[in-house]
Amino acid sequence: MTDPEMPAADARNAVEKFFGCLEEGYACCGGAGRRPLLAVSGGSDSVALLTGSVRLLRSGGSEIHVAHVNHGLRGRDSDADAEFVRHLAAEHGLPVFLLSADVRARQQAGGSQSLEETARRMRYQLLTETAAAQRLDCVVTAHHQDDQAETIVHHILRGTGLRGLQGMALHRPLGQGIPLLRPLLHTSRQTILDYLTCCRIPWCTDASNTDTGLTRNRIRHELLPLLQRDFSPQITRRLTSLGHQAGEAVSCLDQLADRVLTESVLERTPDIIRLDRSRLITWPVFLIRHTLCVIWAQQDWPRQKMTSAHWTRMAGMIRDAAPRSRSLPGTIELSVNDRLVRLIRGPGTSCHDTLAEVP
Repeated sequence: MTDPEMPAADARNAVEKFFGCLEEGYACCGGAGRRPLLAVSGGSDSVALLTGSVRLLRSGGSEIHVAHVNHGLRGRDSDADAEFVRHLAAEHGLPVFLLSADVRARQQAGGSQSLEETARRMRYQLLTETAAAQRLDCVVTAHHQDDQAETIVHHILRGTGLRGLQGMALHRPLGQGIPLLRPLLHTSRQTILDYLTCCRIPWCTDASNTDTGLTRNRIRHELLPLLQRDFSPQITRRLTSLGHQAGEAVSCLDQLADRVLTESVLERTPDIIRLDRSRLITWPVFLIRHTLCVIWAQQDWPRQKMTSAHWTRMAGMIRDAAPRSRSLPGTIELSVNDRLVRLIRGPGTSCHDTLAEVP
């Protein structure tokens, strides 16, 4: 069923455009496997993901599952969204997992993370655990091109390097062998809304998404529209293109960093890394810095409080022949002498940080 107020040809083109984008997105992600888990909030993007995936994936024999995470932050509205998703999944004959997260309690217990970041982490944790427990192939989210542009701008405003400039990845590992897929990442919000409107598919509206007290919402509702109106009508596409190029550059640097580590690592455990300094300093300082970032990622060490100052100073210490040591966020100690670079993560969750925090 399509919107009767829109010319039939226009409605058909809008629907075909959306399905073409979704199909191409799944192909770029490598496919969703036989048993995907769709993360559905009830908002327009995730509703489009669910209804579109049913049409695209079921014909190929996929057993689609749905998960909704209730963060408990909006009272009855949160409960209403969960009920909407339950009904939507039932309409399409899909099994649904209604998950709950006490975000406010976790944030108050953790202290250092924002409510938004706490919700994001708990959401991905629950989705990963559910997918692993049910032996599903992947988690699929409805992040789209406009989300990508907002993410890149947000990273720029907070201070970022190439890795942050690439924004979100089309696919990445979540943990427990479960990958995260974003097949709508190259699809515009308008394409999604046109599809839903043409097909008269309802969705939920989260009032908190209009709260411009949150940085992300100010970027969405104020900054990007201003840039689009006064500077560049194609700002979203240009930002996402820049993110794609940054991603290609990061991929090349990651491959070089793997080579650096292959040549340099003398010892590696979950909490200790020893490197041959004489081999490290044969590489340019920017690659040493990038290799340190890769080490943190591979070791799953905390990076939230690591800034450009930390990475730059560490690389400089490695290039400098004078023996030195330094404490870093996450109870990590760096020590350097003329032969060795040693990184040790100690117990606990905090340490004295002797480097200044900079954007």
